[in-house]
Amino acid sequence: MKTTTLSLILVLLASACASKAQDVPTAKPQFVIMVGDVVSSSVETVTGHTPASPTREEYMVHIELSAAKGAEFRQFTKDHVSQKVQILVGAKVVQEPVIVSEIVSPKIDLLYSTPTEAQSIADLLSKK
Repeated sequence: MKTTTLSLILVLLASACASKAQDVPTAKPQFVIMVGDVVSSSVETVTGHTPASPTREEYMVHIELSAAKGAEFRQFTKDHVSQKVQILVGAKVVQEPVIVSEIVSPKIDLLYSTPTEAQSIADLLSKK
């Protein structure tokens, strides 16, 4: 009886561990931008970008990638349509958008609610 009970406990424990391992979310695809990948970056104050708050000011970081990095970005977006991805500047995750369609432009716009957030990203990209 002890052996049967012990075997049953081990089977239940093993199956519980196996289902936990399956429930672990997979890592999001990442696109990493380094200082050398950027041709230019700037911060702009925008109003009316969010339809629910048409008078709200937000802050957009405009990034233009080098030709090589732009081609890499195009392929990345093509490969990850309908997926949530991470955009990183160096090792810092700066956005987690869902890719709606392939982006052919070498330009990326990142939207922030405060000027401090936006400027800190622009500053990371302009460090030489």
